[in-house]
Amino acid sequence: MEDLLRVEGLEVTYEGGFKALDGVDLKVTKGELRVLLGPNGAGKTTLLDAISGRVRPSRGRILFRAKEIGGTPEHVLAWKGVGRKFQNPGVLNGLTVLENLVVATRRRKGLLTSLGPGLSAEEWEVLESTLGLVGLQDKRYVKAAALSHGERQRLELAMVLSTGAELVLLDEPTAGLTRSETEAVADLLNRLRGAKTVVVVEHDMNFVGKLAASVTVLHLGKVLREGTFEEVRQDPKVRAVYLGRAYA
Repeated sequence: MEDLLRVEGLEVTYEGGFKALDGVDLKVTKGELRVLLGPNGAGKTTLLDAISGRVRPSRGRILFRAKEIGGTPEHVLAWKGVGRKFQNPGVLNGLTVLENLVVATRRRKGLLTSLGPGLSAEEWEVLESTLGLVGLQDKRYVKAAALSHGERQRLELAMVLSTGAELVLLDEPTAGLTRSETEAVADLLNRLRGAKTVVVVEHDMNFVGKLAASVTVLHLGKVLREGTFEEVRQDPKVRAVYLGRAYA
């Protein structure tokens, strides 16, 4: 399988000498669903920050479609097909669900005006399909401010998907969700597998166990273990640093 994303010997050192990432290697194939797991301070979000252009690597390489992207600005990477969803939804409260998707699509195209004409018939079809995929088709004309937290999370994911991003980076997409909402997100991500390449940072082990995903465990800025959820779950080193007795 083709590697869509490859990280080689990645280091990120912050001011003061703190090394958040220390020689991280990662390969994610096209269409793969990958989970980044680890305790607080393991380097998971920093890794997403480096891949998405928010943080410049101190050393190492980040390759997307076999081309170096380390240090490339966020907006350029978004145009190239790297989409990022943060832990807290960044939707526009004064706009409807559909208008939020239009804004996201037009930003991807580099258009300055956020609403109005400019989308092709094919792009409108993508928006409609995306609304159905995330289960918000009946909320298309509802203002984002009136949505529940779970619906806002799904809306922001839809905004990333509507841009046509080939690589989707998700930072704790189940934060603050109910059990049923979490299960809905797991189902959605499993359905995206194969169509999109998705990298997820997550803490909820029950959620991770529902995903058909490969798992990379980070600890102190380094890769501790990679494998299936069960392989990772049974690894003594992983249990010692992260899972604890509850998952032994």
